Amino acid sequence: MKVSIVTSIPWLDPATSQAQAYREAVEQVRLADRLGFDCAWFTEHHFATHGINPSVLSFAAYVAGVTSRIRIGTAVVVLPLYHPVRLAEEIAQVDILSEGRLELGIGSGYRFDEFRGLGVVHSESRSMFLESLDVLLKAWRGEPFSHHGKHFDVPEGVSVRPVPLQKPHPPLWAPAISPATIQWVIDSGAHLMTATTFSSISELLRMRGDLDRALARSGRDAREVEIYLHVPIHVTDQSYDGLAAELAETFGGFARAAGMGGTIYQRQSADAKQGPVSGSGFDFANYRENHAVMGSPAFCVDKLAQWWQGLRFTHLTCLFNFGLPNRVVLANMERFALEVMPGLRRLGESGPD
Repeated sequence: MKVSIVTSIPWLDPATSQAQAYREAVEQVRLADRLGFDCAWFTEHHFATHGINPSVLSFAAYVAGVTSRIRIGTAVVVLPLYHPVRLAEEIAQVDILSEGRLELGIGSGYRFDEFRGLGVVHSESRSMFLESLDVLLKAWRGEPFSHHGKHFDVPEGVSVRPVPLQKPHPPLWAPAISPATIQWVIDSGAHLMTATTFSSISELLRMRGDLDRALARSGRDAREVEIYLHVPIHVTDQSYDGLAAELAETFGGFARAAGMGGTIYQRQSADAKQGPVSGSGFDFANYRENHAVMGSPAFCVDKLAQWWQGLRFTHLTCLFNFGLPNRVVLANMERFALEVMPGLRRLGESGPD
């Protein structure tokens, strides 16, 4: 199993500076590089406080210059918010600057206020995503091309420079929950991204069934499909009461900030008559049980092993920074790397029970 970190670069305390949030994020990534984590993933958000990284590719390029080994992932580039030709150039540039370490997560976007603020119609996001990806794949060939679609028009003879170092392009990843989107991910040749931040583990276990059926329909070898699982992690020896006293307010604040402005997950939860994770009714006990992994090293290994038995994920992506002080985040990363990661590396060596 591959084990990675993810950060949105949260800025939840107005008493601290935004520049400090960036400095701390860089420090965390450099530590992850030294500790042996496989990849550092970065989310893209606009007009948010739970994440102040509006240019995920710019940050990825910077991180490429201050790390030497760790791979660098986008989780995700929101395709409808860009012109695809310009985006093809920038993605290729980051792949070259990172010496081929880029993992490219792409998505259609889930936060309504980002589309409003940038003047993009969210109801068109899915068709814009698919058309944008079509343009990217054409552009990365490095040959003259054109495109005339519903959302984008590229004149005859455009040749994108540079082209990606990885051929034919960086590995593609895409988030999916619904059966239709999962089928698209499988058929497109991409890898699958999931997260317990919005979906419970039971919802993701049901999703695994949809994934298996999609694989069967496509004929694609299941061993070729990698699965990213994004999980809030906190390693601690505290009792539940101590853990709740330390983290409930921080987690609740992060979750509420993530839901500000409205999201597709809140809409789906409302349609299903379920309470959304991100909102005023944050339930720490439920979140700890069904969305996060918090406890002793042995507890973390056991719980993640149970989840792996059902989901068979290949990339555990750890969210350590959900608004905690930087010293706590760094200490947590070190303890996880020393006391939890070795047990996780062994998962999958002999297949699920």
